[in-house]
Amino acid sequence: MKQNSILVVDDDQHVINVISRALTREGYEVDTALSGETALGVLKARTFDLILSDQSMNGMTGIALFEKAKEICPDAIRILLTGHTDADIFMEAINKGEIYRFITKPFELTSLLIPVKNALKHKALIKEKEKLNIHLQEKKRFEGIIINSRNKLMAIFDTIHENIFSVDPDYNIVFANRAFSEEVGEEAKNITDQKCYMIKHGLDAPCFEYGYDCPIREVFQSSAPYSSTSVYMDSAGQKRYNEFSISPVKNSDGEVVQVVKISRDITQEKETAEEIRSLNEELSKALSEVKEKNVDLEDTLKKLKETQSQLLQSEKMASIGQLAAGVAHEINNPIGFISSNLGTLKSYVTDLSLLIHKYQQLKKEISTCLGGEKSEKFSDLLEAIDRCKEEIDYDFVMNDLDKLISESQEGAERVKKIVSDLKDFSHVDKVELQYSDINKGIKSTLNIVWNELKYKAKVTKNFGDLPEVYCYPQKLNQVFMNLLVNAAQAIEKRGEIRISTRFCDSDDPYVEIKISDTGSGIPGESLPKIFDPFFTTKPVGKGTGLGLNMAYSIIEKHHGRIDVESEVGKG
Repeated sequence: MKQNSILVVDDDQHVINVISRALTREGYEVDTALSGETALGVLKARTFDLILSDQSMNGMTGIALFEKAKEICPDAIRILLTGHTDADIFMEAINKGEIYRFITKPFELTSLLIPVKNALKHKALIKEKEKLNIHLQEKKRFEGIIINSRNKLMAIFDTIHENIFSVDPDYNIVFANRAFSEEVGEEAKNITDQKCYMIKHGLDAPCFEYGYDCPIREVFQSSAPYSSTSVYMDSAGQKRYNEFSISPVKNSDGEVVQVVKISRDITQEKETAEEIRSLNEELSKALSEVKEKNVDLEDTLKKLKETQSQLLQSEKMASIGQLAAGVAHEINNPIGFISSNLGTLKSYVTDLSLLIHKYQQLKKEISTCLGGEKSEKFSDLLEAIDRCKEEIDYDFVMNDLDKLISESQEGAERVKKIVSDLKDFSHVDKVELQYSDINKGIKSTLNIVWNELKYKAKVTKNFGDLPEVYCYPQKLNQVFMNLLVNAAQAIEKRGEIRISTRFCDSDDPYVEIKISDTGSGIPGESLPKIFDPFFTTKPVGKGTGLGLNMAYSIIEKHHGRIDVESEVGKG
């Protein structure tokens, strides 16, 4: 019987190792590629039954790879792996036929193997149906069943942290995830088949019968997706903001058979935006008092400093919040293969325990069996032990144990390094002067902001031999972060960020740090203003204009100097 062939595409070698090992043990023929471009070359050389690809990779994304792969290998089934939860994009790709389904990272191996088996069975059914040349009407009905089953299955997302539930046209809940169950205070098994308006709002009839807006009803009637933000009061009397989207699930005839609602709480984001707006208004008011009423200058400057300090804190917290998502993404891959390896290790231990139990039985029989019928029993037991070793693939398990443990330890070290760098970086308010390695601080900051940089730029480092510098290391790391993130944001598609350091041993020795990019550059008329408070070239709502001012203040506190050179179009 011909083996099914699978192409695995991921830019993380450890993830490829774990997936390939699992698929090979299931009897599949596996080939791999570390990028979308490499995968296209492999597809041109041979055909595959299934393509399994990560979404977020250097260069080409998973969906972009699938679009090109359809032209080269149109019969291959496509499954997407992703660490993000942008369900609308992936549901659209499913409805268009770009992908068969998607799986959210991190995942257990069973969560991967079962969809792979189902996908290949699905492909085999289609081929078998074509061979049988069944009646056109029966073929249409069968395809409708497959499409309906697939669309319903795709509407149930595996491991998404947002609140998710789906309902049928009678407003019965078909599925609810754990986050939704916890919000309404009911177990998922008690929610299924209950009316959504009763579980969610405690009503005995649909919302529209009480005169309320009912977005779910609108989606059933219009067959179009719907998204909005709602405001409500929680049980403690506090105002909460909820961002949600509702997507229709259609059958082969285009009829909406279910809708899926995904929602998340954005109260903290709203409150932060409101705080910044309020502080800006307070600052504008203070400036107006200085100009129009000629109030006491010393008191006004004190107010301005207090307001600026609050804005700096808001800017810092916004930056840390932005970085948290990046750090979570970086942790996803090592945690994923650690979890998978430990699951496999547990299975190995179970098999080995069984084998050891057989040996214990053998020992017991040897101590009591000396001849006659018991000798025959002794022989049968030895044969049973040999069969057991073959069934559990004893030699493979023993060889694979060292690899699993080594990969798990390496993954744990990667997580430890990321968390350590984040911990060091978080102490930005420490004020102790100390001797510090500047090169080490830049490397640590690069680890923290790497998720902001890796898809935008190649980072080139040229570190000189530096003496330790008496400084505030955490504050300098804040400077490095602001400059590196600004550099990445200035690059539209793909570019380069260069970092160099050197020690200038002169009569007045100093350390020089240079950070440059190949981004859009800064107009000449803006260069004298870039270190001014609240000056920014970013769109409204994308920045407070305090990042470079903060960097300038920190360098000035170190009795240093910060300069800029730029040319539009050259970075």
